[in-house]
Amino acid sequence: MSRMLTIGGISMVCGLCLALVVGSSAQAQGQRPDEARALLAARAVDVAKTAYSKLKAANVGKPDTVSAEELSRASLQWFKSEVSAAKSKPEAVKAATEYLERESAP
Repeated sequence: MSRMLTIGGISMVCGLCLALVVGSSAQAQGQRPDEARALLAARAVDVAKTAYSKLKAANVGKPDTVSAEELSRASLQWFKSEVSAAKSKPEAVKAATEYLERESAP
């Protein structure tokens, strides 16, 4: 009889631990994708900005090293990554304004 109680107690403890692990895992998964997306978006902005800066710097020493289309494409990619990383409408508007200023500059 005591053996049955011990087995029952162990089963109950294991079930409780499993429920806690599954519950906390689901909660962690609910928070992680947002954090991962934000981190990925921030990195994408950094990469796109660096690519644009390098292309623009290549044109400083030797004009027409990088075509205007390629420079515009890099600028557009930077803009798209900033908009996707924006967390609010004002941030997206700011990104659009900066993109238009960048594109209108000689």
